[in-house]
Amino acid sequence: MPKISNVYQDKKSGKWYFVANLGYDEKGNRIRHWGRGYNSQREAKRAYDDYMNDFSDTAIKKK
Repeated sequence: MPKISNVYQDKKSGKWYFVANLGYDEKGNRIRHWGRGYNSQREAKRAYDDYMNDFSDTAIKKK
């Protein structure tokens, strides 16, 4: 199966997950969101796409 960016397989459980890189906060720390527990690579990619489509800058609380 070809590699899909931002989608990975957990070696212990065999489940798929995605990592969404959302940028940086005011202190310079990277902001990420993990979605875990998908049974297939395709499900994880679809969930990643849905999350990124729904994401907006107002979703991150800035102090």
